[in-house]
Amino acid sequence: MGAQYSQLVFQPSPSPSYSPEDLPDIVWIENSQYAGSSNLTRGSLESSESSIGRRIPSLFYEWKGRNGEVAHFTILLSTGNGDDLYTTKAWAEILKNALNVNIFCYEYSGYGINRGARPSEKQCYEDIQTAFNYLTQTKKIPSDQIILFGKSLGTGPTVHLASTLYSELKEQMKSYTKTLGRRFKKFSTDEINSLGKEIAGVILQSPMTSVLDIHPEIKNALLSDMFENSKKIKAIRCSIMIIHGTKDQIIPIKHSKRLMKHVSDTTHSRFIELAGADHDDIESEYADEYLDELVEFIYSITPKHISDEQRKNASKIPREIVASPINVVTEWLSQATVDQEETINCGLALLIAS
Repeated sequence: MGAQYSQLVFQPSPSPSYSPEDLPDIVWIENSQYAGSSNLTRGSLESSESSIGRRIPSLFYEWKGRNGEVAHFTILLSTGNGDDLYTTKAWAEILKNALNVNIFCYEYSGYGINRGARPSEKQCYEDIQTAFNYLTQTKKIPSDQIILFGKSLGTGPTVHLASTLYSELKEQMKSYTKTLGRRFKKFSTDEINSLGKEIAGVILQSPMTSVLDIHPEIKNALLSDMFENSKKIKAIRCSIMIIHGTKDQIIPIKHSKRLMKHVSDTTHSRFIELAGADHDDIESEYADEYLDELVEFIYSITPKHISDEQRKNASKIPREIVASPINVVTEWLSQATVDQEETINCGLALLIAS
């Protein structure tokens, strides 16, 4: 029953949708479990399964403005079930150019060309930790400039990482309080309750409260639940955006409504209901509304020390675009420079082919 349950939860494509040659900019990053065992390699795929299992493939989409501006935020994107680096490339390009942010994508173990280990809850947690470590330690990106973004299955590792980061920070604050003594206890407690600088924010698209809440019929076959977002989200102290389709037939919108009740930081957190949207058509049929909401959320969490004009330009998409990713890209093409056009056109080609 355990194996059948795992197959129900994790549904990677039987074979990769691409070859390494299709994505020459892939970077293989070390799995945290094997840290220090090998060097990073760019644009290459080792033939040894043991070597592949120790690293995960990733892609970094760097945003740069026409006048040399760099992105303030980097989104760590955890994809949905069945996706890989190739199937998410077009949407990653769209997000990068719509929001003026860097996008970092990685593949779960057992997905895409990352076939060195079977997918599991534990492996997903290790994979996202590896990706986060790469951003903060190798790319030297401050954690408070990283937005965690999870879609569907990806909301599990996203909520887990965010809650872990804040739980660790809370323990550090407790230790700090104990060291200073009772005199500063109230101050430190208030500081703990207002924490919000460990990461910039969290975005959850079509999240679940837990796996068993989706599949209660298999409860008796399990020793424990998986991806218990409803329990873990309480520990997160940054702003959270949750977006869900009202007609989602895979993960009903009631999951998001329950999660919102446990959100701690309500200052900039928001819950968006996309009327009529299902589980897998948000990007294709509701792109304009979705991107507008993402723009507003990112604007709301942009630090105040950045000038108002910079904040406006940091997240801007033309309002006249209609609800279609292809139209979004077409509009950008008419405004893009040559280098931008080559990059965006790749995403457009992928959308048309899909």
